[in-house]
Amino acid sequence: MKKWIVALSVAGTLMSSSVLANEYDSLEKQMNILAEILETSVEQESEKGELPISRFEYSYLKGQGVVLFADSGRMPWRFVVPNMPEPPMPPDVGEMNEFAERMDLDAIIEQGLRSAHRVLGQLNGEYSNEWVEMAESARDTAWEIRDKERELRDLEFELRTADESRQTGIEKEKKQLEMELSNLREEQKALQQQASSLKLKLKEKRRELEEKRVATRESLLKRFETTLANTLCTYGVTLKSLPENEKVNVILRDFYPSKQGESQDQLYVFDKSELIQCVTEGNAQSLIESASRYRF
Repeated sequence: MKKWIVALSVAGTLMSSSVLANEYDSLEKQMNILAEILETSVEQESEKGELPISRFEYSYLKGQGVVLFADSGRMPWRFVVPNMPEPPMPPDVGEMNEFAERMDLDAIIEQGLRSAHRVLGQLNGEYSNEWVEMAESARDTAWEIRDKERELRDLEFELRTADESRQTGIEKEKKQLEMELSNLREEQKALQQQASSLKLKLKEKRRELEEKRVATRESLLKRFETTLANTLCTYGVTLKSLPENEKVNVILRDFYPSKQGESQDQLYVFDKSELIQCVTEGNAQSLIESASRYRF
């Protein structure tokens, strides 16, 4: 008798597992059909204009519902991290410590700083060769001023110990250097003013471009939502094996850029009951409006 009970128990377990597997098999086939229909709908919409959303993948979370993933990796915009700090100007001679001034380390430090300024200038976020070249000219002028100031300081040091015949020559060199320094400072000031003015224009242009990118993105999202709602409203009934109390979740991956330079997904959550109602009433706009929509 016990053997029969064990045998029946095992048979019941196997039958239960088999039924469960068949249930999931049916749901997977239905999800695959719906994903293919969505891909076709998006492709047809793309022929009317750019809607760069490709292939739908799917999964199932028991007790929660179907999850459909759409890729948006070919969006016609690239997010740029705004307000990257502008590279600093070279330090004044007085800011270099005495140890560095007396050793060859001064030249090494200066060479490294020049390279750093050049790289930062290329990455400062303005994306204008004209501005980068102008800013680099201003920095080069600043380095030249620093060199002249060093020469002037050396002459002043030499003047304190030079004999009378040499002092006359040093004074002439000093006046020449002071004149050159004055001219360089005027040149630097003009370059900085030009660079600042150009930078303001570039920022305004970038703001306008960003507004256009946002408008384009929102327009594409609206078209995607319309296509999604129409397709689900017509073919959502395909998911017959999905429990009535579960949901259809759609994740549009990497659609929104974030300020940290990363991307965010756009998500939609539909109740199955809403899909069934939409199939009956045919109101796709109501379906998309009733969905939970957010980005994450």
